[in-house]
Amino acid sequence: MIRFKNHKHTGFTLAEIMIALFIMATLLSSIIILQQNSVQMIRFFSEKFDYMLQLRSLIVEQDINHARGIEKEQLEKKTDISSIMLLTKPVEKNSTLSSFKNIIMQQARARWKEGVHTRSSALISLLYSPEKKT
Repeated sequence: MIRFKNHKHTGFTLAEIMIALFIMATLLSSIIILQQNSVQMIRFFSEKFDYMLQLRSLIVEQDINHARGIEKEQLEKKTDISSIMLLTKPVEKNSTLSSFKNIIMQQARARWKEGVHTRSSALISLLYSPEKKT
């Protein structure tokens, strides 16, 4: 800030104002970029959460069917941009897990479109199924 000796006027020079504007523009642009990235991350995680909820509903449906004695090997839900499949089957005979009795393999597979790419994810679980009493 410059003070004039003969005048009572004080003020900022053009260079000081330009530097202050540059600093403010830099801060604002970084805040806008952070906000855009957080919106993208929220959208990404909400889609993942939606897939997990759909998968959980398939697992609950499979458990209900199993409790009712209805054995479905494969359950599937499809939408225009995603598909989720739940496959339940006994462990294969030549597998090292075949020595354990009453083990069932459950495979969940999700596929979805992300822009122009198709993504997929799979989860394999081993479940203990007690023998049915007759």
